[in-house]
Amino acid sequence: MKPWSITGRLTRLIVTMGVAISLVVAGVSSWFLRDSLLREIDSLAVEEINEMSARYRARGESVDSFYSLAAILAAEHRANPLTWRVWNQETRAVVWEFGSPERLAMIPAEPTALGVTTAPATEFRWRNERLPGGLILGVLVDGSWNLAEFDRFLKWFIAVLAAASIVAVTTGIFFARRLGRHLENVALQARAAATSPEKVDIYVEDAPSEIDEIAQALCEVLASIRSEAGRARMMAAGLAHELRSPIQNLMAAAEVSLMRERDSDHYKQLIESQFEELRDLARVVDNLVVLSSPSETVTGAVHERFDLGQEAQLRMDKERKQASIKGVSLELKLGGNLQLEGDREALLLALRNLVGNAIHWSQKGSVVGVSIAEKDDEGRVEILVDDAGPGIPLEKRKLIFEPFNRGESSSHGRIGYGLGLAIAKMAVHAQGGTIDVCDAPAGGARFRVIIKKRRA
Repeated sequence: MKPWSITGRLTRLIVTMGVAISLVVAGVSSWFLRDSLLREIDSLAVEEINEMSARYRARGESVDSFYSLAAILAAEHRANPLTWRVWNQETRAVVWEFGSPERLAMIPAEPTALGVTTAPATEFRWRNERLPGGLILGVLVDGSWNLAEFDRFLKWFIAVLAAASIVAVTTGIFFARRLGRHLENVALQARAAATSPEKVDIYVEDAPSEIDEIAQALCEVLASIRSEAGRARMMAAGLAHELRSPIQNLMAAAEVSLMRERDSDHYKQLIESQFEELRDLARVVDNLVVLSSPSETVTGAVHERFDLGQEAQLRMDKERKQASIKGVSLELKLGGNLQLEGDREALLLALRNLVGNAIHWSQKGSVVGVSIAEKDDEGRVEILVDDAGPGIPLEKRKLIFEPFNRGESSSHGRIGYGLGLAIAKMAVHAQGGTIDVCDAPAGGARFRVIIKKRRA
């Protein structure tokens, strides 16, 4: 499709509409006014012949009466000269006549249809009526002055209408071009904002509210894009970090084992250690899949009824083995009615991620405590996961649930949190619950989850 501009189309539309409206207004108005004027001349012909007939009867129906009355009416209507002629009804001969020779020459030689107004010419009206005494009276009304006045009015009207149309079209073109400049300004600022690493506001001076709305919407879209781009870079860096350590461990162990001949027990230990590294890789991949398609997993419309306590006892074998390898004790306590209605896999994934995170940051010989209990009679369940690790600084607690959010390396604090906590937050929120972190009694971190027994 051929490109087009708002300014160009609005300009053409305004010019076309301006010309069309001017022509329509001028045509309709002139036709209406002219028709009204001609009707007025018709009415004048009827009025004058009726007045002459009435006065003629009142004055005695004589020739002197006729001429005197004709003179009086002519004086009363100087703008519309009246020409009169009277015929004998039987002989059709002219009895009397009054008016200029030029206008008398326009009158028919014999009477025409009685009571009918005709137009010998555009500006003249002719009418016949019967008089007493066997006479027929006719009058010719000259409407030249009326039509001349109409022509003068029409010229002024067209001139004023043309001037108004030019002003309206010029104003419309001005605003159309101004609108185009505003939009071009928004586009230029949007391009500049898109290439700027910093947040840039789009502002158009003295712009209408609609343009301001567009500018604000573009700012929001650009901010969202910039945020998503940052998240994407962060996820890429975080994923590389999450995957690099297990892969390097696998490669290093295999390289050392291949340096010389080993017995079968050594290779068995190597395979077992590599199997644990592969489990970590699988965990990272599973979490990444969940995070990449939350609509199909964590936030999907899955509703099933299950006992969270029983499921936790059955489905935490991996975490128990992980704790055993690290020399950490894993204690699970259950209490009350733990029947839930919601997404079984999503909630169990959240629980396992919290427990796995606690085990990861626990020291050898410490205890990871997991408590799942009915909180109250309001249909809620509380999950507590405690560890004795380094804890989480206050300033980092609002950030740890973001994917791949990583804190600064410290001997007193955690370095990174990967994907697990982000998945846990998504699953808990999908159930209509809350998740937060505080200090555990043993000095580490306590993750506290409150979920509803029925999904929101």
